[in-house]
Amino acid sequence: MSQKNGFSLVELIIVLAAITLIASISFMPLYTTMKKLEIESTISNVAFSVKNIINKTKMQSTKKEIYLKIVYNNDELTVVHEDGTKVFSYIFPQDYILQATPTSLGNPFNETNVRGFYLGYFIDENADSLTINNSYTFFVVSEFDNDVIREIVIEDSLPYIKED
Repeated sequence: MSQKNGFSLVELIIVLAAITLIASISFMPLYTTMKKLEIESTISNVAFSVKNIINKTKMQSTKKEIYLKIVYNNDELTVVHEDGTKVFSYIFPQDYILQATPTSLGNPFNETNVRGFYLGYFIDENADSLTINNSYTFFVVSEFDNDVIREIVIEDSLPYIKED
């Protein structure tokens, strides 16, 4: 009888199949965790950027004593001068949106209910007047995972990201 050295082809295939099975089972939770972390990171960055735009708009309106409108269209948050020229804007990453909480005043991002800053105050623009709005809440939402949101609150014209 000859002495057997090494493994047979069948034994190697069985070991490789077992390793592949274990790897495929553990890959999905790892992928899900990594995707969730990516969404959390991106949504935090978007919320921080929106907060900074709101702060910058407030400071510019105070410094220059002008009215600046905040306009949102699909995937872009834009600050517009009262004469219609674009001051600055932020383009949202794909699949991330900004939502406002429903109020009696309606949606803050439409042609009839325009919001902005005048002399540092967050205001509503009506057909015949400007009204100071004490508080407003926006949600930055991922269309991938609606469980991951960041809440941006403007209270007494000061924006902040609400912590859970």
